[in-house]
Amino acid sequence: MSKFFIITVCQSIDIRNSVTQFSRLKGCRVVEGFVQILLIDHADDSAYANLTFPDLIEITGYLLLYRVNGLRSIGQLFPNLTVIRGHSLFINYALVAFEMMHLQEVGLYSLTDILRGSVRFEKNPMLCYVDTIDWDIIAKAGNGEHVIAVSLFHLHISHFTQGQLF
Repeated sequence: MSKFFIITVCQSIDIRNSVTQFSRLKGCRVVEGFVQILLIDHADDSAYANLTFPDLIEITGYLLLYRVNGLRSIGQLFPNLTVIRGHSLFINYALVAFEMMHLQEVGLYSLTDILRGSVRFEKNPMLCYVDTIDWDIIAKAGNGEHVIAVSLFHLHISHFTQGQLF
């Protein structure tokens, strides 16, 4: 007896303005194109409490997160995302998180490959440890052109916890 696996392939997905738009990702195993999640102003962390898409393992384009209020972890949304192919890029980037005011962790523990493009994490004041990830191992084709802007808040806290004052 042979086993058949149904792989649900979705086209590019643009999620904006409302958490309810995330329903468009339900059941997607592969997204051919990009996933853009942006401009969700009226949400807090409770809006994402049960929101997860464990079926999604591959994005052939890029993943962009921009001004998504309340979201604390990208990995909570996509716990099994393994590869971002980068066939299409957002200004040379395959993974972008920009102006994410509540983002605390990347959390993409299954992400092993970004095949084309770099990563950009900028203006994410609560984001921790993004600079401890060796993005050159995951995104080999990024040629070291990653933008990782660490919050001054976390630099100060780091110095304070090491017994130093600002």
